[in-house]
Amino acid sequence: MKVKRKVAALLALAMVLTSQPFGVLADGVDNMKADYAATQDDVTTPSDAEEIGDNTETDDEEKKELEVTVTVDPEDSANVSAPKKVDEGDTLEFSVKVKDDYRISRVEVFGEELEGEYDEEKDRYYYEVKDVTFDPEINVSLEEVDEVEYPEFEDEIETDDGLVFEVSAKEGVLPEGTEVEVIPLDEVEDIDADAVKTEVLKEAGADDEEEELQYS
Repeated sequence: MKVKRKVAALLALAMVLTSQPFGVLADGVDNMKADYAATQDDVTTPSDAEEIGDNTETDDEEKKELEVTVTVDPEDSANVSAPKKVDEGDTLEFSVKVKDDYRISRVEVFGEELEGEYDEEKDRYYYEVKDVTFDPEINVSLEEVDEVEYPEFEDEIETDDGLVFEVSAKEGVLPEGTEVEVIPLDEVEDIDADAVKTEVLKEAGADDEEEELQYS
């Protein structure tokens, strides 16, 4: 009877000893599983990496800046106001102020001639180029204007009807090379010929009927 009790006690002790390591091992496996699941949240998959790379590249493309260069010929003949850089795909806007004794002969960007809008108040020509795709170069060409003289002017013109017109101007009024041409008022558009004739006759103090016969 004592032998049986000793055997039963030994078996119970063996079971306790063998069950402890198994429980510890099970807890260790569970902890490893939890740690592994936690690390998966920080892992970037290949597909995610590709998407991140693509988005970064797109952002770089959207922020790409193009350099703007300006050439004026002759130098110091005009002032060009333009940005140093412009974003790709945006509109390039600039203006040109011509100095005295010069006038614009050609303005071009990318080899194409541009037509500017003149602002009389600011005395500037304004230009724009839409959808810029690569570094723009602004080329402004000007030509020197010859100095103009305004001498005293006198001229006499006789029409086919025998009318003689004398035209004169003091120095500083008409530029050199001015020519005078006599055109019947009836042939000039947007002018009330009768009103002009009446005013001329009134200023001259002439007889209306006589002068009307002469001008008809």
